[in-house]
Amino acid sequence: MQTRYTMDFLFRTKFMDVKPPSSPATADICFAVNQVRQFLHQPTTHHWTAMKRILHYLKATPTRGLFYQPDSLILEAYSRADYTGCLDDPHSMGGYCIYLGHNPISWSAKKQRIV
Repeated sequence: MQTRYTMDFLFRTKFMDVKPPSSPATADICFAVNQVRQFLHQPTTHHWTAMKRILHYLKATPTRGLFYQPDSLILEAYSRADYTGCLDDPHSMGGYCIYLGHNPISWSAKKQRIV
């Protein structure tokens, strides 16, 4: 399912025919996507360049994704708030992650202007 979603995304962005990089980056793709998505409303050339690198990465690794392993039915939730940790701007961060066994099933991270 994730492979089909990735391929559909590459098709919609007209990156299906792009040659994948010879060696895909091994950096954390989630971090890169999170950084770029913060500038969706006012992207610059720098952000578009970063987005193209992400699309090249996806082109080279369409079968990678989250795979759920059979595990216990124990539900665990974790949350975190960081009120001064963002050095790029004065916003606080909050987030959570919910696991079913060892499998993440929901997560979120948000910046907020007011604590």
